[in-house]
Amino acid sequence: MFIAKNLRYLRVKNNLKQKDIQEIGIKRSRYSNYENGVTIPALAVLESFSSFFGISVNDLLYTDLEQNQYGPSPVKQQGKVGLVEMENELLKQKILHLEEALLWKDEKLSLLEERLDQYGGKKKGVG
Repeated sequence: MFIAKNLRYLRVKNNLKQKDIQEIGIKRSRYSNYENGVTIPALAVLESFSSFFGISVNDLLYTDLEQNQYGPSPVKQQGKVGLVEMENELLKQKILHLEEALLWKDEKLSLLEERLDQYGGKKKGVG
C-alpha cells in the first residue's frame, strides 16, 4: 500500500502543511501518523481524502502517485474552499455517527423501561 507516501506527496504537491489538514477536523498528530504509516485512515477518512484530492480511494491506496507523476490536484485550484468542503464532509459523518449512537441509547433505554414494567417495578416520579 502507498497511502502514507501518497498523502505526503499530495500534501506537499499542493503546498499544504500538516497543520493545514487540522482545519478539516483531523489533528496534526493523527495526520502525521497517516503520513508516517503508523496508522491507516478509516474508510470514511479515505473517502474524504479521495474527494479532496480528486483521486480514487483505490489509487490513493495502491498506486505510487509520485512515481506515476500524478497530474495536478484540484486542491491547488480550490485552495481553502477544498479544505472547507472536506471539513464539512467529516463533520456530517461525525453527526451521523452521533445520531446513530443516540438512537441506539434511546432503544436501549426503552427496552430497559419495558423490562422494568414487566417485573412490576415503578418508574421514578410515577405515583
